[in-house]
Amino acid sequence: MSKPVLLEKSPPNAIISRFLQALINLNVQPHVSPAAIAKGGLSSVLRKGEGGGRSMRESVSKGNDVVRFLFITRHPLANALAHRAWPFCRQMPLDRIVANWVKVNEYMLQDMDHLRHVKLIKMEDFQRDPDRYLRDVYEWIGLDPDRANRTTLVHQNTNQKYKKTYCKWLRKNHDKHAQLEAVFGDRIRSVGYDIREWSQCGAINSSEEQGK
Repeated sequence: MSKPVLLEKSPPNAIISRFLQALINLNVQPHVSPAAIAKGGLSSVLRKGEGGGRSMRESVSKGNDVVRFLFITRHPLANALAHRAWPFCRQMPLDRIVANWVKVNEYMLQDMDHLRHVKLIKMEDFQRDPDRYLRDVYEWIGLDPDRANRTTLVHQNTNQKYKKTYCKWLRKNHDKHAQLEAVFGDRIRSVGYDIREWSQCGAINSSEEQGK
């Protein structure tokens, strides 16, 4: 608790963010700034010796503000195919995984209107300029952005391998893409993605034919 930032990373957070905001802020002093947390750690801003009796609604109304939510999204088809690489998802229908992605992201976007401090980043955007986004996140959570020195290589366009897999899948499932577009296309675009370009497999198929 002496650290300026504690990280909790779990996919279910996307659908319980409002609950987490109220719960974590329940025992925090009012109107706490990120700078105060960075200076003294989270333990320095927790209320001491004040047991029960305060409701979550009261906690939120008093302006307690230590929680930050950073949501990172990924293209739904890349996300679905990445899940299919896991043993327990290998036999799961693609449309079922896409349907889950759509529902979770819609729920998340609805809840974002009720979160005090929230940021949404596309994984694809982060990959293109990781240093800029990393500095931005550091500053947003109250840390010195000059400390955001990246030591790990960020690979760009990791979705490409999944697009190749998807194009191979389409050869035996010609009508599946049209079905996905008809059922989910508009809802996916409302979340900021588009699956239509993933059906354009000409260049990928041609390069594979030349490599044979």
